Amino acid sequence: MPAIKAPPFLQRLLRAGVQAQDDEELRLGKTLLNLGSLLFALAALAWLGVCKAVDAGFPVLPALAVPTLVLANLVLFAGHRWFALYRFIQLGLLLAFPVATQLGIGARPGTSGLALWGLLAPAAALLCGRVAGSGRWFVGFLLGTALSASLPRPDGEAGAFIALHVALVSSVLYLQLRHAQSRRGRTREKLADAHHQLRLEKERSERLLLNILPAPIAARLKDNSGTLADGHPEVVVMFADIVDYTRIASGMAPVKVFEMLNRIFCRFDEVCGKRGVDRFKSIGDGCRVSGGVHAHPHGAHAAMAALALDMQAALRDHSFTDGLSLELRIGIASGPVVAGVVGRGRFIYDLWGDTVNLAHRLCTEGEPGVIQCDGRTFERVRGAFVFAKPMLLMLKGKGYVPVYRLRSPRILATPPLPRPPGTGRLKAHLHRTSPSAYSIDIDDIRRMPLTSEGDSMNKRQQGFTLVEIAVVMVIIGLLLGGVLKGQELINSAKVKSIISDFRNTSTHVFAYQDRFRAMPGDDPGVANRLAGAVRASTGGSSGNGRIDGAWNSTTATDETVLLWQHVRLANLATGDGRSPGSDGIVITDWLPRNAAGGRLGVTGTTPIAGWSGTFFICQDNLSGSFARQIDIAMDDGLPASGTIRLLASGASSGTAIAPADLIDAGVYTVCAAY
Repeated sequence: MPAIKAPPFLQRLLRAGVQAQDDEELRLGKTLLNLGSLLFALAALAWLGVCKAVDAGFPVLPALAVPTLVLANLVLFAGHRWFALYRFIQLGLLLAFPVATQLGIGARPGTSGLALWGLLAPAAALLCGRVAGSGRWFVGFLLGTALSASLPRPDGEAGAFIALHVALVSSVLYLQLRHAQSRRGRTREKLADAHHQLRLEKERSERLLLNILPAPIAARLKDNSGTLADGHPEVVVMFADIVDYTRIASGMAPVKVFEMLNRIFCRFDEVCGKRGVDRFKSIGDGCRVSGGVHAHPHGAHAAMAALALDMQAALRDHSFTDGLSLELRIGIASGPVVAGVVGRGRFIYDLWGDTVNLAHRLCTEGEPGVIQCDGRTFERVRGAFVFAKPMLLMLKGKGYVPVYRLRSPRILATPPLPRPPGTGRLKAHLHRTSPSAYSIDIDDIRRMPLTSEGDSMNKRQQGFTLVEIAVVMVIIGLLLGGVLKGQELINSAKVKSIISDFRNTSTHVFAYQDRFRAMPGDDPGVANRLAGAVRASTGGSSGNGRIDGAWNSTTATDETVLLWQHVRLANLATGDGRSPGSDGIVITDWLPRNAAGGRLGVTGTTPIAGWSGTFFICQDNLSGSFARQIDIAMDDGLPASGTIRLLASGASSGTAIAPADLIDAGVYTVCAAY
């Protein structure tokens, strides 16, 4: 139904009292009551004009009192905009008009149908207010009608006046309902459009969710807010790492590095889709792929082996890699895993278990261009693929593990043949595959069954068995590792622990911010959120969105110190959750330490002039060797650029250490920007 068109002046009157913050329903209520007030005044003037034309002595002024008050109330509402007061007065005037007019002008022709005008009050209450609130106005109309009936009536009242009252009142009601219907029609159109946009946004969100999670997990996540974790008895996991990519990319522009990695990973993702494996996840310049989580586990092993060969072939295309010669280290392992969703606001679907760890170690301890598989995977695909001679690989935490190197698919795939009993003598050769790993190549040499105990004894005297060689190699490996690599392994573990401290601490800060919409240490409402938590009173302005204070502060009321209490009480970090100012607490022992015995701290104030970041994590008492390894692992390897920079040890701020001044024997503070 088309809306009522009105001159600009009348449109301004209809919008009187409407404010920008009003919702659509309130706007409609105000305009309907304004329209009803104007129509009432016009209808009353029309009635009075007819009465005056019929009876020249008709007292107009008493009858004009209520319409005048209605218009005056409308003008006042445009100024004060108090809708509740305006509505109450306006409805009261409409309800009182019949009785007040009859009392004011007496029993004159044209007043018999005045009681009908009182119906405008409950009708207006119903249109511009709540349904429940209109009931009392209707009761008032009934009482007013009864009161009007008790007043004196004019003799010989013409039926034309009754019809006039009905026509005027029904005209006011019709025009109000027409305007309400047109406005509500536009509201329904807006609502339908909003629903359409919401449906499109929901479909887009679901597509994004399916890019992050498998479809069955996404469906369960929408219906279940609890823990989502499942055990899978047979899953094949592959880790692939681009060899020496950090050094290769160091001479390239960041945009070029990203473009090339994006092309490589997009190609890998396409191959994953063709092979039907479940997941592809990039990890820095490497990736992890899993198969058999949501598909038949037996077909996943062959698909994963073929995928590894496809990925190697993709990197041999130099036009695809900007002319660079890139190689992959690949490790594949099979076995049980636990798969589930981690996180709340920023969730990911991940895998855990010894199978995942084994695949990762097979990758990291492998050689460039080699695909290393564990024995379980080998047994699954040995009839369809060609493998090199098996070898024993020394893996950290696993000992000597049989490893099978995948070469190519078989031209004619056949099931593995059983080995005849009494055959298969094994010969082993020791090789060093990496600074901390040794391997033993195993050759299969057929030997004839022995015919007597003497022959067996002679054969054993001519060579060593595999078990004897393995025992000797284990002893040699332990001795070499303990004597030559003991300290290196310890230092490597410390560096990994320090890097883990950087990542875990940033996770604590982001998780706290995501949960409470405030920075830990700077949270002004922490005492209401966490029992026993203390609000910072020094070090900066609490609640300004920044963690103020020095990262190595020892003042118990500073934001940078109380940050640790807040994340501990929020169960994001482990440690003593008591106030650092409590009796019996030595604050230097209460604050966290890194693997090198130095301080670990967070601040929102940049420790190096001109360095940008939301917050900074710093650790001190780190040797130059440690600092260099941390910078290479987490950033660009340059101590004065990037997101990792070095300061003098123990300094809360200063100038970044220049590359020429970095020495392995020195002691430094390493800071990371986030």
